[in-house]
Amino acid sequence: MWVARLKVWHANSYVVEKSKKLEGGYLNYYLNSFEKDGKTYLSRVAMFFGKDADKFIDVIRSDPRLTVDEIDGRQVFFTMPVTNVFHTLIMKRGVFFVKPVIAEKGVEHWTVGAHRKEDLKKLYERINSLKPKAWAEWVSLKKERLDLFTPNAVERLSEKQKWAFEQAVKNGYYTYPRKISLQDLAKQLKVPNTTMRIHLRKAEAKLLPVLGQSLVF
Repeated sequence: MWVARLKVWHANSYVVEKSKKLEGGYLNYYLNSFEKDGKTYLSRVAMFFGKDADKFIDVIRSDPRLTVDEIDGRQVFFTMPVTNVFHTLIMKRGVFFVKPVIAEKGVEHWTVGAHRKEDLKKLYERINSLKPKAWAEWVSLKKERLDLFTPNAVERLSEKQKWAFEQAVKNGYYTYPRKISLQDLAKQLKVPNTTMRIHLRKAEAKLLPVLGQSLVF
């Protein structure tokens, strides 16, 4: 799959402009769409982070274009008209978000995927054709494997690596503080210490990048 990481700015964003002056930002997911009175609406949830998270929430709460459905801690569930959502208006078939949109310091960070490189280039061109009302900058564009579901990553492990990792989790090797040392874990499982270390390091090398993909934009 081809994956593009972009910095994007567009006019009339509800809170992106505020993030220039506020410390923090938000991650945004689209939940669903529905029809009401002949108009199409989108339901979204935003998770706010940073020192000024509460101020961001106040921006959402006070915006007359939005209907806030629920506030749960730093999560805000809200509804908005689809005609005001830049992301859905600019996206075309064949291009899709593979991570939540992250807004911080006055810009949005998009991670979008496509089966064809050309579709991502066309997305970039569509956004920049709207200047000065919108623009995009490349962060990266490359072909890579995405494990969108954690079980897919687990399937990459060999049987020995999977067994070692499961035993390490089960016996508290990854808790803080650790309930068992690597040496004691190996002794308990009756395998050489070096063998256990190798199995775990190889398992971690396969699993940690997947976790990183879900956090890094």
